[in-house]
Amino acid sequence: MISFNAWMKEVDKLCTKIVGFSVHDLEDYRWRDSYEDELEPSEALFDFLSETGYLNRYPELFSDYLDEGEAY
Repeated sequence: MISFNAWMKEVDKLCTKIVGFSVHDLEDYRWRDSYEDELEPSEALFDFLSETGYLNRYPELFSDYLDEGEAY
């Protein structure tokens, strides 16, 4: 298993690619819980985007990236 910091860098890289800015610019989230639950960075980002309502508010941003519960 990779370190939390390396895992979080992957989450941030995906978020920047998809949303256009860092996860650190968005509201707080339980990233450590997702890491400890052994979610892939893409799964954790999908959960965040879903739970915070971004997927519903801006579906056009995510249509190219969504597949079976992952944002990649």
